Amino acid sequence: MKKLLTSAAALMLATGAYAGSLDFESGFVNGQDIAGLDLGGITISAGGNAVEVTSSVPGGLSNFAINTDPFVADAPMRADFDTLISSFSVDMGDFGPSDDDTLFVEAYDSMGNLVDSTTFAYGTAGDTLETLSVSGSGIAYVLFDGGSQSFPFSIFADNLAWVDDVSAVPLPAGGALLLAGLGAFGVMRRRQR
Repeated sequence: MKKLLTSAAALMLATGAYAGSLDFESGFVNGQDIAGLDLGGITISAGGNAVEVTSSVPGGLSNFAINTDPFVADAPMRADFDTLISSFSVDMGDFGPSDDDTLFVEAYDSMGNLVDSTTFAYGTAGDTLETLSVSGSGIAYVLFDGGSQSFPFSIFADNLAWVDDVSAVPLPAGGALLLAGLGAFGVMRRRQR
């Protein structure tokens, strides 16, 4: 019985949240279009525009990052996730300090309802990266980008990170699974005797 309880406790502790991340420093080449590719739990698009890996990042802030191509696209970047997530963060910067840019991240559930959003008035700061984060239960996709009125959607992004939403599994279903597993352990133990 002690072994059974130890196994059950280990099983319960092993059900932690998965955290994913994506940077563009290795495994990508300059000019590569990643729009629509499955990048390990995340797919990035930009309303039919290319999402291009670039080495043209100002100030040595990053070796590689992504931006939309054409440079001034007509839609923000969108990250769709294979499973629901509970938080997302991204580092973003501007290609030049010539205009006032505003960065944004918006998180949506699978029905298209806004879950959380954040903005940052980048201004003409120039060579800095800003980390923007959103969180909430049941995030299915995020929109992220930034720019100015003259150059909308004209920023670069790197270091995307997310955490799977463990609350996406209803507690009654999780409890039933746990009880079924414990019952199976009991049957196995009884057969061994």
